[in-house]
Amino acid sequence: MSLLPRQHSQFAKEDFWDDFFKARGSKSFDWYGEYPELCGVLHKYIKPADQVLMVGCGNSKLSEDLYDLSYHNITNIDVSDVVIKQMSQKNGKSRPKMSFIKMDATKMSFEDKYFKSAIDKGTLDAVLPDPEHSSLAVSMLDEVWRVIKSMGSYIIVSLAQDHVLSTMINAFKERPCIFRVHKLPKSESGGFLMPVFAFVITKPIAAMPSIYESSVAEGKITRHSTSEEIVTLIKEIQYYAVLQNTLSKRKMEGEQPKVALYTPDIAHSPRYTIYIVESPKRYKNKFAVFISPQGQENNWMFSTNEGRLQLLSNIEVERLLVVTLARGHTYKDVEEIKTELSSKVMELAPHGTNEKNVPFLAMAEGVGIRNIVYESEAEMLGLIYVEDVNTDADTMLRQTFCEKFHPELAFSSARLKTVKSKGSTARTVDVSQLVCDVEKVLASLTCFYNRVGDEPLPNLLIVGLKCGTLANFLSTYHRGIVIESVQCVETEKVLIDIANRFYSLDDKVTVTTLDTYNSLDQLPSHSGYGCIIINTDMDVETLGKYLQLISPTGLFVVKCQKEESGQLLELLKLSLTHCGCFHFDDISVVFGSSTEISSSNKTYHSNMSRLIEKTKIGKNKNASEPMFSLDFSSMVVSDH
Repeated sequence: MSLLPRQHSQFAKEDFWDDFFKARGSKSFDWYGEYPELCGVLHKYIKPADQVLMVGCGNSKLSEDLYDLSYHNITNIDVSDVVIKQMSQKNGKSRPKMSFIKMDATKMSFEDKYFKSAIDKGTLDAVLPDPEHSSLAVSMLDEVWRVIKSMGSYIIVSLAQDHVLSTMINAFKERPCIFRVHKLPKSESGGFLMPVFAFVITKPIAAMPSIYESSVAEGKITRHSTSEEIVTLIKEIQYYAVLQNTLSKRKMEGEQPKVALYTPDIAHSPRYTIYIVESPKRYKNKFAVFISPQGQENNWMFSTNEGRLQLLSNIEVERLLVVTLARGHTYKDVEEIKTELSSKVMELAPHGTNEKNVPFLAMAEGVGIRNIVYESEAEMLGLIYVEDVNTDADTMLRQTFCEKFHPELAFSSARLKTVKSKGSTARTVDVSQLVCDVEKVLASLTCFYNRVGDEPLPNLLIVGLKCGTLANFLSTYHRGIVIESVQCVETEKVLIDIANRFYSLDDKVTVTTLDTYNSLDQLPSHSGYGCIIINTDMDVETLGKYLQLISPTGLFVVKCQKEESGQLLELLKLSLTHCGCFHFDDISVVFGSSTEISSSNKTYHSNMSRLIEKTKIGKNKNASEPMFSLDFSSMVVSDH
């Protein structure tokens, strides 16, 4: 007969285990590893004199191994009468102090707090083969917890499948406890494909807030704020195991999976993020590692699938690991990174790769420079960082990142320039250049305002100051066009502070703080805006209110998510006669005016040409075709 059930639900049946152990005979069956894999954890929490309960002992050798190391007070229970008789006969004379009792772990006859510790190696997983058996599993967890003494530990060895993990977490969520998870070493004989975990749940003497901890690397203990963090950690480890197995069997071209590697001392942020990029082509070189400099993790080449594929093609290798470096960590040089990553890199390398022959590649600036000049927290934006990074040997950027606003993408960026004064040099924001491609388009679109002669563009309103880079450019360096005034509104006071302190916000820019963007009554008095730029997320109803504020010849420009562009374009068409849209990867810019935008407008042409030349948006840096093109007959703008 088969030694494994055809349906996992049979694991929860007593008859199955009787038949199983009859067929198995005297040959031991150790789920999830043997003593060598478990001893590192067990000896931390169990002393030789302790009364120990082995829950669902089966015919595992673990109790025997512990007994032979002076752990004599072990009580073994199992639901199978067959295996209890087998193990009693086997150990009766050689290990006389160890007992074997037929007992259901969900209905134990032991007194409360009888045992100092309990060990469950695979029993919870067997009792809970699927979510339908959760009530049985909870009964077992309750019973084992009942018979454990204060400061005693319940050690559960498990694969931590989703339904098992959630049942375990929920069972102890309302109980005061110290909930710690260890990742067990892989068996030398191969063992399971998936990682095996040991959950150590300790019962405190008195009521206290639950503590969640993990030990998954180098034996160090990491404290977590919630049980959800434990779940996330386990899922990441499981994902990595599946990824390793998949990579050993086939190419993952087109998928670009990523791996986040953490250190025990900084658990909230990965030290390294590795993207695995594979080529459908065959090359002489099979494998390489590329380390991107600090601060360039949002660079097109490293942050997009297309960019990483381009890098792969340039290097001409079949599998490339693209490694990005994280904020909040210190990196000495490329050699230090190579030393830290060598073992992980080999786990992701093609079969047969020689560690000594793996090339680690980097740009000329090596690990790069990242200086965090400001750090704060805002209710709506989360953690905010302002940092200076070098993009090449001669260029420094100042970037702002917000935790709740695409944390992997720069919220604002500006180029830094070196200023000499009285024998010393300092770096300051260069307000004459725009870095963000979307902001370049927003600035360019102000050229669509149809002016008479050299009259200035009347009041320009930017809704969403961000860090002031767009406002600075339009108020100071928008050559060929004179703007009467640049007004901005912003709801986050911290951003206004950052714009003034770190982005040299121009004195000519007027900023109004609104309670919400819907608080239009707080705007300064006006007679109609010549141009309104919506530079923040906004609902359609509020957008409609701002649309009513433009002058009869005014221009309305909206930055939005690409999937929203169609709806917003239709909204603008209800009020404006000439509308269009630019599309980026996931961002669109929708615009409209009530006056015709003519291709023969000489003023438009001269101003647009100067601005394109100034902001360098005429060509896509990664392609030969224009970044965007205009069809003046229908005002349809194509994707770049």
